[in-house]
Amino acid sequence: MKFTRTVLAVSALALSLSAYAADITGKWTGKMSMDMSALKAQFAAQAGKLKPEQKKMVEQQMAMASTMLAAMRMNVDFQKGGKYTMTTTGTPGSQKAESETGTWTIKGNQVSMTGSKSGKGPRTVVGTLSSNGKTITVDLTKEAKAQAAKSGAAKDTKVPPLTIVFTKN
Repeated sequence: MKFTRTVLAVSALALSLSAYAADITGKWTGKMSMDMSALKAQFAAQAGKLKPEQKKMVEQQMAMASTMLAAMRMNVDFQKGGKYTMTTTGTPGSQKAESETGTWTIKGNQVSMTGSKSGKGPRTVVGTLSSNGKTITVDLTKEAKAQAAKSGAAKDTKVPPLTIVFTKN
């Protein structure tokens, strides 16, 4: 009886761990999104201080940002052996696809991708694999905040959450 319970417990544990040891090899499609609600709230708080033409310009910029994000696509191919290739299309200011190559690892439900684009040094991003193994979500908010600070944005500038959700094809 005790042996049967032990076997059942070990089997249940192995099954639950196998959900996170999922095989992510294959092709995935990524879509970037940004939660614009923080920007809209910041804009609403400042709206009384802006001239009508400034309000219109801010509204147009937010609409343009949403449109650009909706047009971006990232296609990643996770290959056996821990290598990947990613192609990004629809990047603002670029007419051609950008590609990135690198390595990937998975520990639990965390997928790490370390790669480099031509002319740029390596960078690592970490995504979370969903429990059903069908999506990987990468939060780029910290990178976006660092980029905003580098470009001279005011310290109190709100940077909205920026994520990429990859879906297995």
